Amino acid sequence: MKKRNLNPKIFLHVPTFNHDDEISLSLELNVGVELNFDTRWIDKFSDSELESIRSNLDKKEIPRRIHGPFMDLNPGSVDENIVTLTKSRVEKSIRVANILGANSIVFHNCFYPQLYGQIKEIWLQRAVPFWAEISNILNNSDVNVLLENHLENSPEIFNELLSRVNSPRIGICLDIGHANVYSSFSINRWIAELKPYLREAHIHDNHKVSDDHLAIGKGSIDGIKKIILELFACNDGLAFTVEVWNKEDAITSVSLLRQFLFGSCE
Repeated sequence: MKKRNLNPKIFLHVPTFNHDDEISLSLELNVGVELNFDTRWIDKFSDSELESIRSNLDKKEIPRRIHGPFMDLNPGSVDENIVTLTKSRVEKSIRVANILGANSIVFHNCFYPQLYGQIKEIWLQRAVPFWAEISNILNNSDVNVLLENHLENSPEIFNELLSRVNSPRIGICLDIGHANVYSSFSINRWIAELKPYLREAHIHDNHKVSDDHLAIGKGSIDGIKKIILELFACNDGLAFTVEVWNKEDAITSVSLLRQFLFGSCE
């Protein structure tokens, strides 16, 4: 097996693939895997099946993370039933991560400015205690939670949330593709404002029209190499996760990412 580049860790997430295909492609490309445990998968596996997945990953020496569910969930919802459902999904994801031996879970932050922009403080008053409680649960495990930007226009909501939660177990996964298409702020601005909390970056490209998850260089993100190197410089332990929809784009992006970070595609 080829020696893996683990500093920084490079991971692959192809949400359109099943877990076996994600693992096989990650092994082929000599990178870690961010396994998709969205609403399709989070209840699908028994403990013994999860332990079998872990055994396979351990045997192949594949580092692993997981991406948790986010559709229809919201930790700051004004509907208490949705908050309760969200908590159960987050707790289940932590349990899955513990069984798999994954040290981090990515969740979408789920602050939707179109709905909550005028009542941001109400959202925060619910989301802050939610994540503070989750942080206490994380203290009894080896898992950390990373909140990902999706439809958020500004990094401000992340600063307000994480400064109030004030937990080293909860950080940020900056999705540069989402920031490009959904935010009016530059990606460099996102990096600068969230630097203390950055633990992972999702890497993909688009044309600032829709969330296409294209290979690096296939979209119009300006200066994407400089952005990746800026992320690399801001945190030695930052994980870079290529998040694309197909094998061709995964191969292209992993190769370019390696060239940017290490000067080699190997």
